[in-house]
Amino acid sequence: MRAELAAGPIQETGTGIGDIRFKDLNNDGKIDAKDQTSIGSAIPDFTYSFTNNFKYKNISLSIALTGSQGNEIYNFTRHYTDGIYPGFGDRFANVSTRALNAFEPGVNENTNEPRITLNDPNGNGRISNRFVEDGSYLRIQNVSLSYDLPSKIFEKSIISKVRLYVNVQNLYTWTKYSGFDPALGNLDQNITLSGIDLGRYPVPRITSMGLNLEF
Repeated sequence: MRAELAAGPIQETGTGIGDIRFKDLNNDGKIDAKDQTSIGSAIPDFTYSFTNNFKYKNISLSIALTGSQGNEIYNFTRHYTDGIYPGFGDRFANVSTRALNAFEPGVNENTNEPRITLNDPNGNGRISNRFVEDGSYLRIQNVSLSYDLPSKIFEKSIISKVRLYVNVQNLYTWTKYSGFDPALGNLDQNITLSGIDLGRYPVPRITSMGLNLEF
């Protein structure tokens, strides 16, 4: 491992075994600002939504789907909590359980998690494609199931129609994204900070039941 480290491009002072290996994009033998490049786009190739309505006799079913395809998300929450550089200088900051799998010579070497340091001499905590993830998703936005009671029941009543229904919002989301919610929007409502996940609270699943009366 030491020979591999010595043969690699020069990084910041203090690079050690277990650090993240960054690619020398301009092949000048060192890792610096000149190796920065575009690592993804928060703009999807396309977004979509469609609604399916089904009806059989007095039963109605409506299913609304939404999604996006081809965008990337920078998972800054995972970046911050991985334990690479605890709290970006705050050694008392909390980290995720992934830090338990960090590289440690002679103890835990078969891992993708880098070593943990307090001063991060190699820049393990810098922005990189390590935390860029596919933000594509398909979500069942809404499902509504209803039943209309037979009208003949109310022939001698002021009620003309009774509908019983069950409605579920945000039933399920298919995605490869590891964060809470791939449908992010813009961080702090800033369009230049699109696709950055800093721990946005996920949309809740809401189930409601009720009845509609018509007179």
